[in-house]
Amino acid sequence: MDAPSDLPIDASAPPQEPGSPQPKSEPASESSPSAHPPSKEADATLLRSFSDRAWGVLLAPYQTFRHHDPAWGWGQAWGLVAVAGILVGIMGLLRVDHDKVGDWVWERTKANMSATQLKQMENPDVEEATAKMRRVQAFLGKLGSVLGPPLLGLIGLVFGAAFLYLVAQVLGNEPPDPVRCLSVAAFVSLANLIDLCGSGVGVLLSNGLPRPNLSALADPFTQPLLSAALGRLSPGLVAYYVLLAAGLEGSLGLSRKRALAVAGGTFLIVSLLLIGVGGLGKLQMEAGS
Repeated sequence: MDAPSDLPIDASAPPQEPGSPQPKSEPASESSPSAHPPSKEADATLLRSFSDRAWGVLLAPYQTFRHHDPAWGWGQAWGLVAVAGILVGIMGLLRVDHDKVGDWVWERTKANMSATQLKQMENPDVEEATAKMRRVQAFLGKLGSVLGPPLLGLIGLVFGAAFLYLVAQVLGNEPPDPVRCLSVAAFVSLANLIDLCGSGVGVLLSNGLPRPNLSALADPFTQPLLSAALGRLSPGLVAYYVLLAAGLEGSLGLSRKRALAVAGGTFLIVSLLLIGVGGLGKLQMEAGS
């Protein structure tokens, strides 16, 4: 008599002959979730919130911009930089004596004037006009420290998007999308947060006007060219052009070589223009002497 089996019997299965091979299990199909590692689309789901996108752009720009979508928009990135700039400007108004800084700048300017220019300054009309001009400059400086970040940031955003559109139109493989270019420009501008954080910490720790670059290593009155060149060396500015190259490659489809060439060439051209402006100022001062 046969011993009863404790195993369940599948009545639908055909009977197996003694000694016949057991059926092999089917391999996992290619459509099975465990057959392949997570795709890039799965990685993109990690960038659903603005904070994830912002941190991703700042910490892993090339990887993040590969998942960039025009739906990310531009308002949140622009607003974050604008609010940070306004906060730093308010801190400067509360802690920095702008009138004292203006007096110091004026005294340094007079120290570098020629004897002829100093003689002209003794004229009461010229002295009154100069004093009025200094008051206007002080007022505009205080106003610009608060209103400058949102307004200048918006203007820079428009020009940046136009620049990206032109570059993508000339060097890209596909016609660029203006909305995509505007969004890329906004997220690239997040690099300004680095210098704003440095300026904010400097305002808290001092009573002057800190600059988050190396321009303080040179005298802007006696060494304007060197001061202008060192002023282009700041962490935020360098990061800006790195993000620019990442956005050109990851979102707008340029090759890495072209993206790096555009970003590096733009940095060089703008730097030379600013250094040239400093050189013109020095020539005018020497001509007046």
